[in-house]
Amino acid sequence: MKSDTKHRVRFFKTHLHFQDAVSMDTSRMFWAAAEVFKETDQYQWVENNGIELQWSNDLGSLAWHRQIVFYGDLTERQFIDYTLRFS
Repeated sequence: MKSDTKHRVRFFKTHLHFQDAVSMDTSRMFWAAAEVFKETDQYQWVENNGIELQWSNDLGSLAWHRQIVFYGDLTERQFIDYTLRFS
């Protein structure tokens, strides 16, 4: 039986302090976080597996920071591989 179920996985999360974030547009926030993410083993795994990377940015608690999250939807096989490597 083949499953088409996708598993949403958060690959990376970081925060930008509000003093830094107010001077940045969305594109600069993305690239600031992406430069840090690119240094991780999780990023290399995402690249090697051709995962369509998605991201979001949200106001943090009491708006003291912006939270940047990189995530993606994985197949069952990718999810198992990722979980075994990074859990």
